[in-house]
Amino acid sequence: MEAERPKKKLKAVRSKHSPFDYELINLRLERRWDGLENVQKTKAKLCDSGKFLELANVEKLLDGVFSDASPGVTFTVPEPLAGDLHSALDVLRRLSDSSGEDVMDWVSLEANLLLGKLLFILGRRDEALSHLKGFGVHDIFPESGWPIHAVRLMAECCALRGWELQQLISSKESAAQNAAEILRDQQQTVEVAMLYFQELASLTSPPASTSKPVNADNIGVSVWIEAAVHHTPLVYLLLGDTAGAVQILRSILRAKENQYSRSLRLNANRQLALLLLRAPHDYVSPGKNLTATQYTTNPESSRGDFMVPDHRTEELVLVIAIAERLVRQEALQSRFPGDRDAYDKWHEQVTAVYDLAVLVLGAFAKPRLAEILEESMRFSFDDEHVWMQFGLALIGAGKHRRALVVLKQCLQQYPDNVCAALMVCKLCINHLPDAEEAISFASKLVEQHPELASARLALGLSHALRARTCTTDSTRQEALQTSIDVLKEAHELDPLHPECALYYALQLATQHRIKEAMPLVLAILEINPVHHDALWLLVLLQTSLKSYNEAMVICDQALYEYPSDMPFAFLKVNIEAAFSGVASALATAQSVLPRDEEVKEVCEASYLHMWLALTNLFLQNDQYTDAVASFKKIPDGHSLNPQVLYFRGRLLAHESKPEQAKASYLGALASNPKHIACLLALGTLHLQLENASMAEQYISQALAVDPSNHCAWQQLGWVLQQQGEHERAAECFVNALQVESLAPISPFSDLPLNL
Repeated sequence: MEAERPKKKLKAVRSKHSPFDYELINLRLERRWDGLENVQKTKAKLCDSGKFLELANVEKLLDGVFSDASPGVTFTVPEPLAGDLHSALDVLRRLSDSSGEDVMDWVSLEANLLLGKLLFILGRRDEALSHLKGFGVHDIFPESGWPIHAVRLMAECCALRGWELQQLISSKESAAQNAAEILRDQQQTVEVAMLYFQELASLTSPPASTSKPVNADNIGVSVWIEAAVHHTPLVYLLLGDTAGAVQILRSILRAKENQYSRSLRLNANRQLALLLLRAPHDYVSPGKNLTATQYTTNPESSRGDFMVPDHRTEELVLVIAIAERLVRQEALQSRFPGDRDAYDKWHEQVTAVYDLAVLVLGAFAKPRLAEILEESMRFSFDDEHVWMQFGLALIGAGKHRRALVVLKQCLQQYPDNVCAALMVCKLCINHLPDAEEAISFASKLVEQHPELASARLALGLSHALRARTCTTDSTRQEALQTSIDVLKEAHELDPLHPECALYYALQLATQHRIKEAMPLVLAILEINPVHHDALWLLVLLQTSLKSYNEAMVICDQALYEYPSDMPFAFLKVNIEAAFSGVASALATAQSVLPRDEEVKEVCEASYLHMWLALTNLFLQNDQYTDAVASFKKIPDGHSLNPQVLYFRGRLLAHESKPEQAKASYLGALASNPKHIACLLALGTLHLQLENASMAEQYISQALAVDPSNHCAWQQLGWVLQQQGEHERAAECFVNALQVESLAPISPFSDLPLNL
């Protein structure tokens, strides 16, 4: 917040008000314009009362146009009022003359404010901005003792000026030149508006001399003022001042709460929570730049000490707690008898607040979130939204089977819920996996919404998952072709959907249709040059064409964007091993290993992959001692991992311990029956043990899992040749050569299917 501004002084015209004056003030405040006729018949006892009556008549005229307009929309002046409005200009110009340069009376102040408002209504925006600037609106701030209708006039003028200045943001050049003025105006708009709401809330009974009490419920809140405050943080964001947006939202929340500012505070809570969630690295504690504003220095506005959060998580929880209390208060105070619109508005607010609570708790306390939502199901079991949130919370907590049950129940109650259907498919594809159930739900979704690309994407990925899990080549090819056809339809429905194009290209590549897949991947990267999976697939496509140089360049670009991505780093190492030799690849691998102080920042899966890949390179280079040392770096908690068991078997086989190696391989197959490397290792082991029939059996199982594995074809050829079946062996060697010519450095199936 900027430093306190100098204020223009207002001359006190009188210290006491007559009953006539109070009646006039109340009429203007409550906008009871029909009562002006009776007041006009009363003889004014003080000299300025006639001027205030003139101002009231002008305000009545303006209110007929202003109250019917929507914020941001050009004013429409009815034809019969056009002449009266232009006549009002002369009246206001006469009354706006100040008695001095630095001192003005109430009549002059209100006349200047009304004149600016009238110029905006007449569409003379440049003249209105110039008038308010020359009048010095920025140098005036309402103080205690101001009539509330004058505070409202001030707030409305600030709001109008703010809406007009926002139009400058559409031009980058204008926004840069006028940024300081725009932001200063937005800050003043918020400050005056919050003071107006506080003064309005404190208006419970008039002074003893007032002839008629003021009914605050009839005053209402100007939609222009509310809308201006709502849009202020957005203006800061459009001008690139995220820190300023956070500060203005915090200042709104520090103001004293009342019934008129409750919706503004609720909106500020939601906006602040979203900003804190989206910009975690730029977080600055509010305690570091806590500055008082005009409305927080008022003793009635802030009592006690501020609660100042020290870190982002604390402030997020505090903001969400305040928002939850506000919507709960609204629920208790408003029963919405017969008012469906009010109920729908409240329900929308509650939904938004609890969605934010899910985001916050989902980021920091997933298990606790699932428990909270499970408790809420007792009271809202018929609420579709709560079912969805409960299912999502269970997914976040890793309880995938239970999440599937909850989301299926949600679909049973609400069969038109597209999000629930997609989440069921996502669970079946990404986490469980269950291809048949995914196909069932995705097929129903496509029938209900044939125009939805995401539905066809889910169905295509379901068939792709089925192709990966089939045990026979014929069913695999059928599922693969079906997935290609469905993904092609999804891509045609939405050519800009990156996942539709990515998985369509992936399935084409699986069928060795490299030239068809390549343009699809390049199109994705043209839109998003750092799309992780598209970069990975492009590397595999380049290696299948044996363009190792191009693949290395792409890997370097990917690692520049994702420097801590260990799988990508070792994909580059594997390419270097094929292109430059194992020794060179080893040197590169050791250079990308994290230092001891960086190990904690590497995720567990990447850490495991890193040491297994390094062990593999040492074994390829016949550095057995180094391979053992690398293997021992793997944490004990992964001892039953199929990959770990496979490499343990390789090390045991190198030590000439075939039975122990065999047991380790079989242990890996018990966890993953389709572990191709284990099946091939068992084939090699049985061949060394002169058991060719068992070797053939294991290698054939590997080919059943992946017929495009050239190593398996080559090994089967050796086994058949040893058995004297030279013709079949020759066919296997030919198949190995054909498959190897289009084989990528790593199987295309290494790219996960993620909906």
